[in-house]
Amino acid sequence: MFTPRVPPDPTWGGLMKAAPFSFRTQHMANPNRLLDKTHLSIDQAEARGFIHRDYIAHCFRWSHVVKFLMQGHRYDGAHIIDIGCGKDQPLPRLLYANRMTGFDYSGIDINWLTPEPSLVTAHRNNKIRVAIHENCDASLLDPAKLRWGLGNILVCFEVLEHMQPFIMHRMLRHWHALLEPDATLFVSTPVYNGSAAANHINEMGRITLGSAFEHAGFSITGCYGTFASQRDLWPVMSQSDRNLMEELGEYYDSNVLSTIFAPKYPEASRNNLWVLRNKVPAVSELLFYDPGMPCPPDPCQNLDIMDAFWGETGPHKGDFDG
Repeated sequence: MFTPRVPPDPTWGGLMKAAPFSFRTQHMANPNRLLDKTHLSIDQAEARGFIHRDYIAHCFRWSHVVKFLMQGHRYDGAHIIDIGCGKDQPLPRLLYANRMTGFDYSGIDINWLTPEPSLVTAHRNNKIRVAIHENCDASLLDPAKLRWGLGNILVCFEVLEHMQPFIMHRMLRHWHALLEPDATLFVSTPVYNGSAAANHINEMGRITLGSAFEHAGFSITGCYGTFASQRDLWPVMSQSDRNLMEELGEYYDSNVLSTIFAPKYPEASRNNLWVLRNKVPAVSELLFYDPGMPCPPDPCQNLDIMDAFWGETGPHKGDFDG
């Protein structure tokens, strides 16, 4: 379910009014940050004895990738690039726990980390091949340093909101250099709804992010909500779904319900998972981006101009997506 392409908000001013998408920073705890290194651990959540919807949604995101790779044994011979793999490296551990072998895995993270012990064992036993690129900026990674060559699957969950807009745009464009033609990408990020988490440097609306993906040369093949507030879901839900939510609410709490119905209503969700293809979309396939409108400067050509346009010193500092 996609939001159709719409013209920019006429209330935007100056250069922003002419731009088809808006890389606009949000309120930050530290406005001088370029990157945020927050680490999300499911083990920490379990230790508290309470699993919040954020963590439930994480598990379902990983299971969605597992489902895709399981179909037709896509995992066999795949090279999975996992950007923001985390200290626990949950994605390859989940794949291996589901008895998937024969794939290559490249984990990339801005933090210092080490391979998870079970993955080391699997690598040594020639079940899977694992390479970890720690303390690494994925927007600058030399493709020649990918030990297993170019990837045909890319996963990037809850990363884009933790960097300045010009870095995000640079990374999206750089993904082409890391991937085989027609590779499949899974990307998740919050949807800005008027307030942003303190550790998020840049949250965006769906039109903004959809435009960014298409402008960077990716086709959008799917978009799903990962969690949503019931008050946001209710107005857009069908009557049959409302009835089902009330029935399930007799057993499940709001954290579970927010993840069960969100995939069907991405436009009402607080977080979206996007499925992309490494294939430049035809004009007729564009869902968000209008190629007839002026674009911000290409950061791959001039990062200084891009930073001046969207960055902390630019005229649009503090603007946010409504």
